[in-house]
Amino acid sequence: MKNISKSLFLSLLGLASILSAQGKIAILPIHTLGMDRYSTKTAENLLVQEISILTPLQVAPMQDIERALDGSICSDAGCAGNVGRMVGATEAVLCSMSILGEKIVVQYLLIDVENKTTIIGDSITAESVESLDTIMKRIASSIVNRTSLSESAQVGTIIEKENDKMFRRREARGYTGVSFGYMYPQHGYGDVDRSLTLDFRKGYDMEKFFVGMQFATRKGISANVFTDYLLSKGDFCPFIGAGLGFHWVAHPGKDELRNDGFELLLSTGIRTFRTYNFQIIANLDYTMTFNDYDDKAFIFTIGLLW
Repeated sequence: MKNISKSLFLSLLGLASILSAQGKIAILPIHTLGMDRYSTKTAENLLVQEISILTPLQVAPMQDIERALDGSICSDAGCAGNVGRMVGATEAVLCSMSILGEKIVVQYLLIDVENKTTIIGDSITAESVESLDTIMKRIASSIVNRTSLSESAQVGTIIEKENDKMFRRREARGYTGVSFGYMYPQHGYGDVDRSLTLDFRKGYDMEKFFVGMQFATRKGISANVFTDYLLSKGDFCPFIGAGLGFHWVAHPGKDELRNDGFELLLSTGIRTFRTYNFQIIANLDYTMTFNDYDDKAFIFTIGLLW
């Protein structure tokens, strides 16, 4: 009976170790060439912090990793796999930074511990030490989401090199836009089936909001202020929003009913290429004009922001 209990205990302990290993990632100390240790340690802490925030996996304590390294330098997938196995991890992150003139070349690998193979790897050039905080965020996103650095770009993590005209990427700023499409009246508007619409908008793109003004021709003339809530920082960005303004609606006839009134808009749509300095936008509005005709309509437009 005692032997059975002992065997059961050992089996449960082995199962717990396996389950623990399935949910752990080891982030090895950053290997550097030509960089001071303070900048290196800061970059290392940022990488560990960002991965800890993004990943559902348990992050192996740095003390355990340093104990496994025992003062040696780890710079290849085989070594990273051995260290990862020693701390009970299934994945390991290997990162290095080297000075090249006035720039810093950052390379990283995500290693499968069991097979000692590379899951994903990439490199990026930092223009300065100050840009390493942004780069570590990008690397963390790339590692956790298993994507390349270019695919992990988001508003707030665009690096200096991507601001160049060749890359046409930039941080959030002001935009001008033009869209065209059709208005589909639901009530009022002289009982027409649909009519062409064209709008011009000017606004400022922030991290989570796009705020601006819109001028449009849609069975009359409209002007409003609006705000859109942006649901993603990536290049494919759905949004929802609302606006309030004034709409003069052209109605046939010379009756004494009031054509103009305040207008309320409810919006949804998709913006693509959000991390670039131009975007394609598809927009669906529902508008209500508070005039004597009680004009209501759906409006679908596509256009460009630049």
